[in-house]
Amino acid sequence: SELGYKMNFIDLLASLGRIQLQRQPEFFETRLNIAKYYFDELSKSDLEIGFQSGVTDNKHARHLFVIKLPVEKMNCSRNDFVLKLRERNIGASIHYAPLHTTPLYNGVNYNLENTDFLYERIVTLPISAKMTLDNAEYVVKHFKEILRGTLN
Repeated sequence: SELGYKMNFIDLLASLGRIQLQRQPEFFETRLNIAKYYFDELSKSDLEIGFQSGVTDNKHARHLFVIKLPVEKMNCSRNDFVLKLRERNIGASIHYAPLHTTPLYNGVNYNLENTDFLYERIVTLPISAKMTLDNAEYVVKHFKEILRGTLN
């Protein structure tokens, strides 16, 4: 209901963060490998998936791996698709709700057609420094299977 900030960072978390910073090259490499695998495997399919530009570039943070679904050709919504992934233990998510749809902006009429259009189609696939290529293969296999089953 109010615009605010969250900037909590206690000493314990700061000390953990300093150690984790030393492992960033390893984390970067793992995320890059997962992103390249997702991109390669999903872009060579006939599923008409959209990708974030530069997702496999060296300067991309790969905090999230966001794709755009062809919802016009699907017999379910993006939300239902995410639930189908979760039923198979795939931690797909939806990041982030457009700000103009949050309670802080209730009653204000924003015309953000492109934002709304994109938001209804995007899904975040799991990506983390803890993932393995076997995990990514599992995600891709089930993602393709579910998406093919929802296409008209």
